[in-house]
Amino acid sequence: MLPHLAWFIAVSSIAPSSGAAPALLSRSLRLAMNSSNLDESKVNSANDPEQKPDYNEETPLHKMAPAIWPKRSSIPVTVEIIIAFFWIGLVSCVPMFLRIFTGHKSTRTDTTLCICLWICLYGGLYLFTNIILFQSYHFDSVRTLTVVECVYLMSQIVTTVGYGDITPAKPRGQVFVGLYVIGSFLVIAVLVSDLCGRIIEVAQGTIRKRRGHGATSKEAKDDEAARNWQRQRPQPNAMRLTEAFIVYGSLCATWVIFFYSYPGENKTLMECIYMSIITLSTVGFGAFTPQTEAGKVFAAFWMVFGSVAMVAVISEFTQWVSEVRAYENYSEQVNEEVIEELKSNSSKAKMSEAEFYCFYLAHKGYANEDRMQMFRKAFTSMSDQEGRASTKTIIEQVWSKSK
Repeated sequence: MLPHLAWFIAVSSIAPSSGAAPALLSRSLRLAMNSSNLDESKVNSANDPEQKPDYNEETPLHKMAPAIWPKRSSIPVTVEIIIAFFWIGLVSCVPMFLRIFTGHKSTRTDTTLCICLWICLYGGLYLFTNIILFQSYHFDSVRTLTVVECVYLMSQIVTTVGYGDITPAKPRGQVFVGLYVIGSFLVIAVLVSDLCGRIIEVAQGTIRKRRGHGATSKEAKDDEAARNWQRQRPQPNAMRLTEAFIVYGSLCATWVIFFYSYPGENKTLMECIYMSIITLSTVGFGAFTPQTEAGKVFAAFWMVFGSVAMVAVISEFTQWVSEVRAYENYSEQVNEEVIEELKSNSSKAKMSEAEFYCFYLAHKGYANEDRMQMFRKAFTSMSDQEGRASTKTIIEQVWSKSK
């Protein structure tokens, strides 16, 4: 209050010689009263233990002013181009690599998907670095992106992280980027689905190898399955979910170590942990973002790896929850109902191999009675008077349906 009171006294002393003095006097008096009320409220708040503190004060997102990125990257142009080509090749060639890695033959669909990804990514690289203008609190003016900034932005688009630290500056550019995002999603959705399927397939094969330990243990397992073929309580398997969490946690830990230790990022340990989880879960609030060129390059690659790992975690968690529900909903009454149905419908003392197959499929829940009846009708339509179906007839039926 004292500065405003001094100003009020000074204005009062010049009142006779100035026509604007009444307005100045009125303004100074209001400032002094407001300052007095504010100081009094602070004192009362500090002295009154029952008065609740104000938790609604604005919290700044950045403790320090965000770093200003130069118009030209500090990384040599050759290195920038290598980084861009490597990142685009990593993302666009995943369908082909997965086919080759898993021993499957590449199809025309995989080739077409790779070409579409190349067009989207290389087209975005050219447009974002030469034509479309962007704005950011890291920029001192509206401009196009450097190659590193472009790869960093496209990684946010591909993984749906969307920090919001780089955005189109002009309306036409905003509309184009919006359409570009939709087109990229249509192609990337197929890529992510295929990638998750391959990851789960490889993980399941690895688990089977670990449990198999050679032909001898496999034969023992088959003998045990032959002895215990009846329907049993399903046992939930959390091993795949644990492995998926370990992979995701390792990627998060690597993210934390990099941004906590790399010079120029200036982030605390808690901020790095928060940033890693929010980014690699594809939420991307944007409260903490990379500040350096190396940070942008690292984030561009780690967003892709972390997003894929997060999808695997979600997939395995969903599968595990389904197994737990099946385990909890299991009832021994199922076996009793099957036995009673078998006694009532079967007048034979023995059953043939084909009849046992039908009973086994229905008993294990692989096929219901309606499906089994459909199988019988299909066989009857192709069989002769002796109750046998010609192989040639079956092949002709299958070939005609496949055309």
